[in-house]
Amino acid sequence: MDFKTYYKKTYDAWLGKIVGIRLGSPIEAWEYEDILKTYNEINDYPVDYGIFAADDDSNGPRFFVEALNDDASDNHLENMANSILNYVRQGDGFFWWGGIGVSTEHTAYDNLMKNMSYLKSGKASVNGDELSQQIGGQIFSDCWGYVSMGDASLASKLAYDMASITHDKEALEGAKFIAAAIANAYVKDNVYEVLKESKKYVDNNSEYYKTIEDIENYYVNNKDYKSCIKYIVENYAYEKYGGICPIISNAALIIMSLLYGENDFDKTMCILATAGWDTDCNLGNVGSIMGALKGVSEKWARPINDLIIFSSSMGSLNIDTITNTAYRFVQIGYKLINKHIDDLKSDKFIFSTQAFNTRSNRYSETNLKSEDEKLKVIINNGYEGYSDEIYKKSYYLPNEIYDFRYEPVLSPTVYPNETITFKISNPLDLNISFNIYVKDVKGNYYIGEAFNVDKQIKDFSYKIPKGDFTVSEYGIKVLYKNKIIRSYFLIHEVHVSKDYDYEINFSKEENYDYGLDFMSVRQYGISQIVKSYGNSYIDNGLIINNGMVIFSDAKASVETIKLEFVANNDIDFTLCFNVKGINRYEGVRVKKDSLYYVENINRNINETLISKINLIADQNNEKLILNINVKYGKIVLFKTSIEELKFTPKNTYGAIGIINHINSELKVLSCKLKAIQEKV
Repeated sequence: MDFKTYYKKTYDAWLGKIVGIRLGSPIEAWEYEDILKTYNEINDYPVDYGIFAADDDSNGPRFFVEALNDDASDNHLENMANSILNYVRQGDGFFWWGGIGVSTEHTAYDNLMKNMSYLKSGKASVNGDELSQQIGGQIFSDCWGYVSMGDASLASKLAYDMASITHDKEALEGAKFIAAAIANAYVKDNVYEVLKESKKYVDNNSEYYKTIEDIENYYVNNKDYKSCIKYIVENYAYEKYGGICPIISNAALIIMSLLYGENDFDKTMCILATAGWDTDCNLGNVGSIMGALKGVSEKWARPINDLIIFSSSMGSLNIDTITNTAYRFVQIGYKLINKHIDDLKSDKFIFSTQAFNTRSNRYSETNLKSEDEKLKVIINNGYEGYSDEIYKKSYYLPNEIYDFRYEPVLSPTVYPNETITFKISNPLDLNISFNIYVKDVKGNYYIGEAFNVDKQIKDFSYKIPKGDFTVSEYGIKVLYKNKIIRSYFLIHEVHVSKDYDYEINFSKEENYDYGLDFMSVRQYGISQIVKSYGNSYIDNGLIINNGMVIFSDAKASVETIKLEFVANNDIDFTLCFNVKGINRYEGVRVKKDSLYYVENINRNINETLISKINLIADQNNEKLILNINVKYGKIVLFKTSIEELKFTPKNTYGAIGIINHINSELKVLSCKLKAIQEKV
């Protein structure tokens, strides 16, 4: 399979997954009769979500796949268990925290946190038959189909391994089947071939296999999908299997939709949505299969606008695009066959809009279209003297996201001092001018000099000023110098350098009220900071109590850090850099009497003494500064310079974190950060 075909199939499969989640979320856990009574038959999105919240069904595939990439060893199971502990915040976001013994993932996570072996954490012998056979075994398995490049055997093996950490028995059969079906959809011609070949990876003595055959036999003799739904409701009801969301009940609906959908994406998805039960999970899996097999139409893709939001431990990775994350799957797929492709370091409009928007209005009627790997900015009607903004969000405030169902806490993707470059052409030689701009969360604009564009493709750049503001969006302003109709210009590529230079003054940050989560519990957070675990909040500074926070840009390489904090009698914290999750970072640990270099790789923590210090009691509540030059390995603390350090910093990309190890408040006043100049 050539690269272009593989990338397009992966994009369509992943887009199909996101379409399914969005289509099914408003009616999740509804009964078939309730859907018919309320909507009749589903034929479009039931709710216009706008900016859709994070969802467990997309969190899992995006971040669990990093088990194949994050310093991965040959032990896939160990890597997969580590990916759960690294990217999942403790008790918040990512998946449903319904309680130990109620939520399968919550229970398995707790087992892992208690140092139970990943060989036992998901076993029915530990968690019980009912809990271990819920739907989570298959809903996170899509990624293994994406990275397997049509190899169903590899996909089913990887899915089985991952699912075994949290699930058992029939749930593992579901994981194998879904991953194999997605992989087969890359290389087969129709859904019936996909089903036939994918069944081969399911134990033919399992109930999952028997369910597939039962629904297939029903289909042969009954061509009305409504009668099949009623048959499933009568014979595969939740009560028969127990638990919040049993896998077999929903597997029956998945097979039904694939058969009765007759190779048509729209028909398959609408039948499955109308059928009820765990609609977002089922539609997500089927969306992956049908997306890879048939592609996804503009009807479903347009409302999503290529945007995807997650709720992992890494805030700046929680805002992304389907195009770029699909490329990530492809990168890892190539790695599995020992081939390398370069990082996608710019926004390229290969399949979609890269989540760019336009502020169209009655005097500037515009819209965006991805065409021939370019962003076509269509000017339907632009009046002389008026302007428009073509923009992309770098950060979302709580009220800008539809809800907080899976607690998407975010850090910006763009920062002060970084350079934004637009590659633009004006094929029709329109009489327009441009300014590159950024806007902060307070609504303030920072605008570059105006420039004109001719028919030739040219690069235009703007360096964001240094400062302590939060970049909310970036883009270009377009000014019409005469009335323009039925025209367009082209954006070929957008690049943001990763050489930030900015300060977070924590006294200016805010405690956010995010609203109600999935369980109707009100959730709170901190602006541009992820609370990974423990207690933290803003009170004239950042207060951390026996917990960890993560912030800054996970794709940048920090050079220097200046942390201003308040010392007290009990002090024990780590300033972390090169953070790639809760359990993957380097850092400097500060205690009352010593400094340590710390390296944490998947909870394997190594500490090396740097120097003894004397933090005495009369420094209580004194403002102190910790300077770290990550690039050269130098530390200045309490006006004492220590030139020779006993570690070699890696200088790889990653975010910043602060851990307070003790049950005593640490107050951080500010953090000034500078990244290494990016080489383009």
